[in-house]
Order: sequence, then structure tokens, then C-alpha cells
Amino acid sequence: VRALAKAVALREALARLLGGRTARRSADLAILNDLLARAPGRTAIAIAPSGAAYRWRGSSDGPLLERLLWPIVWDAAAVLTSDRSGWVKGCADRECGWLFLDLSRNRTRRWCSMEDCGNRAKARRHYSRERLRRRASGRSRAPR
Repeated sequence: VRALAKAVALREALARLLGGRTARRSADLAILNDLLARAPGRTAIAIAPSGAAYRWRGSSDGPLLERLLWPIVWDAAAVLTSDRSGWVKGCADRECGWLFLDLSRNRTRRWCSMEDCGNRAKARRHYSRERLRRRASGRSRAPR
């Protein structure tokens, strides 16, 4: 239960920090820094068990469920301290709420996923235009 509460608190803190909201910046940084302090440093690279790749080597000490948060806090800290921190955007879909790193050429991406949120937005615009077109032509429904 404590690990879940920490994960939820971290998620909310990162949403505010990465989303550019500054009202609770000190408290949110404290949540992130608390978990960063308990996560082991990544100071060495080792060969992965498969032998075909590499991975970070570090201590595996710590509460088992909290270890799941370590890659998240490492990556969040890396984004917050990088030049790319301004590339974090919120999805334009009102029902989504996800954040994403805009790696598009012109930094004009609007949705977390074109296949999901972007497609829904385009479909809503299409059906809205169709309704307006039908009203303008005097038909209330499309012919069957």
C-alpha cells in the first residue's frame, strides 16, 4: 500500500513538474528527490543476461516494489535537468491528460499518440463538420 501511495504521489508530482505548473514546485521536487536519494546510483554498465545488450548495474537493495519506480525517477530527473525539458507537452485531447516528449521536427505535435488521441480528435472534427454541412443543406440526417 505504501509503494502504491508513493507511485501515485510521484506520478502527480511529475505531472506538475513536467507540465510546467509551479504552484507546488518545492513539494514536488521533495517527492522526486526523496525517491532519487533511495535509488542506487547508476555508475557502471554491465552485460545483460542475454549477452547481446548492456544494462546499468547498481545495487538492488531497497523495498522490492519501490525498485519499480527507480527507472522512472532516473528518467524524470534526466528530462528535468536537460535542454529537452521544454519539449514536454500535455496531450491536446481533453480526456487524455498524458504528457509526452515532443520530438517532432518543429515541436508542433499535439497528441500523445496519433493512432489514439489524434485519430479521435480528427474523427470528432470530421463528424462535427458533417453535422454542420447537413444542417446547412436542410437535411437532419444522412440518407441511408
